[in-house]
Amino acid sequence: MNRCLDSRVLASVAALLVLCGRPSSGQQAAAVVSPEEMVATAARSATIPFTLDHNRLMVDVQFVRSDGTMRTAQVWLDTGNQRFSLGEKLAADLGLAPMSSDGAKAPEGQVREVPTPRMLVGGLELDVAGVKTIVHSGRVTVRSGVTAEACFPANALRRLHVVLDYPARKLTVAMPGAGKPRGVPISCLINEETGLLLVEALIDGETVRLGVDTGSAGTWVSTALTEKWQERHPQWPSAIGA
Repeated sequence: MNRCLDSRVLASVAALLVLCGRPSSGQQAAAVVSPEEMVATAARSATIPFTLDHNRLMVDVQFVRSDGTMRTAQVWLDTGNQRFSLGEKLAADLGLAPMSSDGAKAPEGQVREVPTPRMLVGGLELDVAGVKTIVHSGRVTVRSGVTAEACFPANALRRLHVVLDYPARKLTVAMPGAGKPRGVPISCLINEETGLLLVEALIDGETVRLGVDTGSAGTWVSTALTEKWQERHPQWPSAIGA
C-alpha cells in the first residue's frame, strides 16, 4: 500500500510535477498537403489549447496519411512515457494497422511495433527520428478510461522548446532559437534516448529527485519518503490508500 499525504504536504512536489488532461474535439480530415508545401510553410513555433482529463494533458495532433491527407486525433501528452502508442482505429486510418507474420490482422490485445507516422502540432512538424511506435490491437483508445487515440512520449518533443501554460491551458512548441525563454532556469537530468527528465527539489530540508510527468493523474512519492515525513511531522494530515 502507498501512504499519501494530503495536498498541503505535497504542494511543493505538485508544483514541480506537471500534471495532465481532459477530452478534446473529435477526429477531422483536412485537405491534401504535399511534403514540399509543408516544408515551404514550415512553422517555427506553434501554440495550441490543451485540456485536462483527470489531470492528464490532452492535445489535438495532426497526423499525415500516406496519401498526404491529414487526420486529427486527440493525443495524451505523457512525458513519463518512453514509446509512442496508437489505438488500432487511428493506426488503420494511417495505414499502420498491425498485422501478424502471415499478413492477417493481429489478435486483439496484442502490441506490435509499426513505423512512426509524420505528425504536426499546430502546423509545426515534429522530428520523430528515433521514436518507437506501437499499436494496441483491438483498442480504439490507448488505455481504458482515457479518451485519447494516441499517447505521446517525452522523446517526441526532445528537440523542441516546450511551454506548458496550465493557467491558460495552452501548449507552445518551438524550434530552438524561435523564442526567448522566460522564467528561472534550473538544472535537470535528461535521458538522451528516452527523453525522460528529472528535476531536483528541496522538500523538508532534503534534496529529492522528481520525474516531470505530464501523463500522471497525480503526484507519486515513495513510501520511504512519506514515512520519513510522518516521523518528523506526525501532525501532518495523512491517509493510507491502495
